[in-house]
Amino acid sequence: MTTDLSAQVLAAAVRLLPAHQAEWGRAMVAELSHLHGRGRRRRFVAGCLRAILLAPQAQDGPGRSVVGVVAAATLGCVGLVAYGLVHYPGVRTGAGVWVAVAGCLAALATYLVTAVVVVGRLTESRRALLPIALLGGSAVAVLWWLVGVAATSSWVPGVLPVVLIPLGALALGAAAAWRGRSALAGRQVVLLAALLAGLLLFLGWVGAAVLTGGQPYDPGLVRDFHASGAADLATYAVDDDLGTGMMLLLLVPLLTWALGSVGASVTTGRRGR
Repeated sequence: MTTDLSAQVLAAAVRLLPAHQAEWGRAMVAELSHLHGRGRRRRFVAGCLRAILLAPQAQDGPGRSVVGVVAAATLGCVGLVAYGLVHYPGVRTGAGVWVAVAGCLAALATYLVTAVVVVGRLTESRRALLPIALLGGSAVAVLWWLVGVAATSSWVPGVLPVVLIPLGALALGAAAAWRGRSALAGRQVVLLAALLAGLLLFLGWVGAAVLTGGQPYDPGLVRDFHASGAADLATYAVDDDLGTGMMLLLLVPLLTWALGSVGASVTTGRRGR
């Protein structure tokens, strides 16, 4: 049996296909086994992956909307990272910057593929829950943004968004599970909302940084800048915000999905009783 990387990637992608595409996936795996040459096999797998991603995963409006929003947000995130690296050359000299960028791009690609696969696997009744994912993901992103604002200003009570973030994720999972009448439906909706929240927060956080040069500069940042010996405060601030944005891109979806899944499970259990 062929166990090279091309075969492993295609097999993993096929396992994620919805039931009505499973036969096509098996045919592609069988066809790959007859191809020889590393380059030829890679091109074949790349074509299969492109077909999976570009196939009409959901014909209804909400399905197209969610996939479209996630795709647009992903492209926006990539554009912001590229703009920051070009407009602030000093950022490119940081230790491990290209490793961080590669990790960020890998996370963005994973989020897009995950969203396409999850939407494609939704039943028709569960696609009616997709507006909850759009609204819930946007609300979670706003709450996390308020946490950042509260950390640098006094006009937003710092404890309020910190308390609302877990409550909001729990409520999101509970609402989706209640409407979908199953914990699985709740977890699927929460996963989409979590991905969207991470992407939207990254867009807002990094977008504000690269377009304003990291302003406004809080006293702690200025103090750290002088201690670092960096030559440019704007570059130092953007570099710091890029690092924070990449961390949030991973942290926010994970926490949102974990807490939302708890809310979905608890709600389904109570409803069953």
